[in-house]
Amino acid sequence: MHGTLSDPSPMVQLAELNRLFLRIIGPLVQSGAAQPAFHRIGLEGAPYRALRALGPQAREQLASTPVALFRLHLAPGGVGDRVAADAWLAVESQDARLAFTVSALLTAWHMLRSAPDWARLGFGLTPRELVWLAELPLSELPALAVPAAEALRLRFLRRGLFWDRLADCAAAGEDRESLRLTLYTAVYLASAEQHV
Repeated sequence: MHGTLSDPSPMVQLAELNRLFLRIIGPLVQSGAAQPAFHRIGLEGAPYRALRALGPQAREQLASTPVALFRLHLAPGGVGDRVAADAWLAVESQDARLAFTVSALLTAWHMLRSAPDWARLGFGLTPRELVWLAELPLSELPALAVPAAEALRLRFLRRGLFWDRLADCAAAGEDRESLRLTLYTAVYLASAEQHV
């Protein structure tokens, strides 16, 4: 029940997330109660006994449950608070790059299903990358995150036109019209990337 471009149904996406969640907590289940995360995530008693007893096929069947096997606790605190976010968002921080990369990958993955032309133009994905990402199940995205976070870099470096124009615009006192035209250069360069 792996998700593809032809089947982005909620049940498939939930199964993929459940599969990923079970992979994440798998080491805790195997190691037992020695780790602090064991109690924090709720692996005590019946859940621990059940997950420890399940074989690989039964675990895969469990992942196909049409509801999430995890609970997301969302709190409004911090949302919109740029100062709090800036405390950990730093390009030197692997955590910040990884969090950003996971967000970008999820956005590209979903955009590819709803607006594939925008995914290609917006992210600069090659036709080969688009096909590959379209066939990739949601549960495999984290495997891409670490190498993608390590390779995170500015776009349009090969063609210095955009950054040179932006530097000229900044040096000229940030003229709004010049800045607007410079930003259109990014769209032009993104389009040109597709034809290389």
